[in-house]
Amino acid sequence: MAFSNVCFCFPSFFFPLLYLLPHSSPPSNLNLKLKPTIVIIHITNKALPVLHHVEKMYKEMCVCLAVFYVSILPSIKQLDRYGQLILANSTAADTGEYSCWLLLCNGSSCKKDESKTGSTYIFFTDKGELFVPTSSYFEIVYLNPDKPAVIPCRVTIPSAKVTLHREFPAEEIKTDGTNIIYDVKKGFIYQHPTSDHKGVVYCRAESRGAPQISIKYQLLYVEVPSGPPSTTIVASSNKAEGGDNVNVLCIVLGEPDVEVEFNWKYPGEEYERPVIIQDSWRLINRGIGHTTRISKSVIAIEDFETIDAGNYICTAQNLRGQTTVATHVDLT
Repeated sequence: MAFSNVCFCFPSFFFPLLYLLPHSSPPSNLNLKLKPTIVIIHITNKALPVLHHVEKMYKEMCVCLAVFYVSILPSIKQLDRYGQLILANSTAADTGEYSCWLLLCNGSSCKKDESKTGSTYIFFTDKGELFVPTSSYFEIVYLNPDKPAVIPCRVTIPSAKVTLHREFPAEEIKTDGTNIIYDVKKGFIYQHPTSDHKGVVYCRAESRGAPQISIKYQLLYVEVPSGPPSTTIVASSNKAEGGDNVNVLCIVLGEPDVEVEFNWKYPGEEYERPVIIQDSWRLINRGIGHTTRISKSVIAIEDFETIDAGNYICTAQNLRGQTTVATHVDLT
């Protein structure tokens, strides 16, 4: 089988070079017509020395990854000196970034070699699909005050003219190159989101024909800034009598799309005292277009006794850090 376009990544000792044959220079973007079958990335480690250690010998392996959504699962072949990622029946939905890297393996333990990676962005052009298809007709984009927000209306033709529009009031949202910019690989980017940007928007694209409209995006402003969980703790009673049922509640207010994990330490833990712990979360609206995630963890102690008196410590953790809070419950 012959392929008209093959992308090779040759990792050198210092840095990988990315080629699209028959070109001689490494392009950052590829623009491919739809083909029945296309080999996307081909890595070889031929140029790399085999690593020998006194007690360990590492075998270099190749990994290929499609960063964005791929409509049909690719075929990945791992050979001795290179790896292949093959897309069959490629469509506009396969447009996106493709990355590959080397794995250094010692037996069943493997680690990614960060110094030897390669990537390329490929446009699968389709005049009938100016926007990269998505699995939904409506998406939510959260606007955080301390980080850029991306409206991901990506196109399949890089030369297409793309504009951003507000649904109500109906108007075009101008890009100024500073606060709002357009990136053909990502979409429209709000560099410094504010509550004024909330609402419903959509994108419009045109390329030598009738314009097309993207799906709609609901922009919700997030009140809580990014960071470790903002945590509070409260007990149903800080002075309990023997036989009482006591609940201790740990609450976190945070970003809508950031999960929170809870851990508890309590006085009866060392005695294997049975307790009930329940975690939950929900989104709450604070004004029009303002959304916050409230996460809760409740530890319930039935038939309170002497070993239950003491400090109840809750640790809430998200991707940005952790916060520990505590409250004391006495036996009266």
